[in-house]
Amino acid sequence: KGSDMMNGQTRTISYKAPLQHPMCHPFASVTESQRIIMMNRKNMVFESVITSDDIPYGDKFVTQCRWEITEESRKPRSEGDTVGRSTVAEFRPACRVKVFYGTHFKQWCMFNKEITSGLIQSSSAYAEEYFHLLTSRSHW
Repeated sequence: KGSDMMNGQTRTISYKAPLQHPMCHPFASVTESQRIIMMNRKNMVFESVITSDDIPYGDKFVTQCRWEITEESRKPRSEGDTVGRSTVAEFRPACRVKVFYGTHFKQWCMFNKEITSGLIQSSSAYAEEYFHLLTSRSHW
């Protein structure tokens, strides 16, 4: 059981992803291989490899993503939080998330820099939006 946790659980999913590039269709067919690894009770790693063959030069590269999630010590709620007449004495969990994106080129192509910069822009926007949703109180 311990070695299963270190090797992780894997799955492969396919979906349509929106594109915002003038040379591409508005959506691309994407295949993503995902793996989640529980390093221990406080550390988890989520890895994915994304391929898309129906975009220009999509057969020349794959996108790699790694999220490292580490539980940190519990933090007390802010002092201003109150319930009725008493101050809340609860603690909320906290974690640190590190996100890494990269492009691995299977073959050289003359648009390597453009592909990589497009990946960085779209990945940064996705991560920002995701973290905003996670930290927004209106969704809880």
